[in-house]
Amino acid sequence: MIESIEVKGFKTLQDVVIPLAEGITVLVGANNSGKSNILLLLSLVAATVRTGSFAKAAALFGGIDSLVTRGAKRDLSITVRFRDGESTAAYQLGFPDQEIVSYSVPGGGELKVSRDDNGVFISPEGGGVRAAVGSGLFHWVMQPGVPVSVVALHRALINLEVRDLSVSAIREASLALGGAKLERDGRNLAAVLDDLNPDMLEAVERNVKEAAPEIRRVLVRNAIEPGKRVVGVQEAGGGIFTANEMSDGLLLFIGLSVATALAGDASSVLGIEEPERGVHPRRIRDLVDLMRLVVKAGSQVVVTTHSPELLNEFRDQPESVVILDRDASGTRVTRLSDRQDWISDMEGKPLGEIWYSGILGGVPSRSAPIQWGGAGQK
Repeated sequence: MIESIEVKGFKTLQDVVIPLAEGITVLVGANNSGKSNILLLLSLVAATVRTGSFAKAAALFGGIDSLVTRGAKRDLSITVRFRDGESTAAYQLGFPDQEIVSYSVPGGGELKVSRDDNGVFISPEGGGVRAAVGSGLFHWVMQPGVPVSVVALHRALINLEVRDLSVSAIREASLALGGAKLERDGRNLAAVLDDLNPDMLEAVERNVKEAAPEIRRVLVRNAIEPGKRVVGVQEAGGGIFTANEMSDGLLLFIGLSVATALAGDASSVLGIEEPERGVHPRRIRDLVDLMRLVVKAGSQVVVTTHSPELLNEFRDQPESVVILDRDASGTRVTRLSDRQDWISDMEGKPLGEIWYSGILGGVPSRSAPIQWGGAGQK
């Protein structure tokens, strides 16, 4: 599992350690506090490992100048710390040319492999390779005798996905092509549904029916445009409805069900931006149950939220809740389990209500009431 991410010089994350829970990590905070930046950071590291190039990965997100802290030096450092049982590993990236892989050894201590002054990434077996910054982890896992913890870290990062689902993207018709990939915003959902194996499709339908009992089946239908497919459902009464006829909340829940099914198929991390959007508050528990299925399959989940109802589901898991605040120095990160004084004050109270009150931080400051009309008007 990824235990933490240490980051310096990344947008509002100027110098913070982001702890991740073994299961689900819930990021709460006011707008613009840095929650989305954490998911972006995860996406950047995953893209680096997939492309084998830190520079190419940064270009996917607007280039290095859009990622470094505004007004600061172009110093950017990211360290992902990983644990596999008693063994640990870490992967460090830094602009412009820093890349280090380290791992624990029996009896204590740590070994590191990094680039030399000539830009050559040294192999643990001797020799090395000259390649783009971001390729070192891949190069190392291809070597014989590589530690299991390093292999597991590579697998977690290369399979990492972040979802920020959009109703309009989910409604779009998908090209009827095999091997389609679910995009970050939910695009290609119909094509992906078409490709799911029977067990995964059954799991998606079961989860959707638990949240919306009137649904009998989740379907894919031909779109008006030739060669394209759209998402659909069949209700218990037999009626069939396609994406343009379905509610936003139902579409988002189907998208989340597919995203979690895919994540459960690979030991990694699934990040979700505000999964409660469009979901009725009484269905939040169904949503959390979806995430717990991902954890049960061996992955971690990281979500951002503004939902007190979602937070209430983690009343007894303070290690899962990470509170973000922001001041002139950037984003500040506090893990709820590290504040025993807060935990004592929460005795018997709903966590979401306490957070919403502002006691824990991570909420907007109250502004003056909005006034309508000119002076003297009532």
